[in-house]
Amino acid sequence: MVFGAARTGRTRLVADLVTALASTRPAPLIAEGEVSSQGRPLMAGSPTWDIRAPTPNLILLTGLDLPVPGALPDQQAAEDRRLRQALQAAGVGWRVVYGQGEQRSHHALQAVAEVAPWAWTAAVSEAEAGRWQRLAANCDKCGDAACEHRLFTGLARD
Repeated sequence: MVFGAARTGRTRLVADLVTALASTRPAPLIAEGEVSSQGRPLMAGSPTWDIRAPTPNLILLTGLDLPVPGALPDQQAAEDRRLRQALQAAGVGWRVVYGQGEQRSHHALQAVAEVAPWAWTAAVSEAEAGRWQRLAANCDKCGDAACEHRLFTGLARD
């Protein structure tokens, strides 16, 4: 689920994620989020969907780092505050995704890899892969021997 203030690249990010994860099985739910008039976070176009349902494993919020003209930054900041307040009130966590173009998509895919490693594998150095495994290890669900080896050899070096 991707939330974001106007002109923060939310729609583009959703499209990029859908393209990058199109062949993934099981396919993750990728959708734009919005805040209802009552201040509840919703999946765009679905007034009955509850954000606290088990489906969303990852909530992304687009950062305010894209250039915008005139008074729009103030409007964006207000909308961003409203989104954060709605997500916090709903009791869900989120990650902010920064960067422009492919960099933003790459950062979002890295976040996806942490919660759904079958969906996308980040191309990182061996040292970085070891650090990731220490931070977000799901070895009881993974079953990947190479992953387990990287995790434990990385811990031995520390």
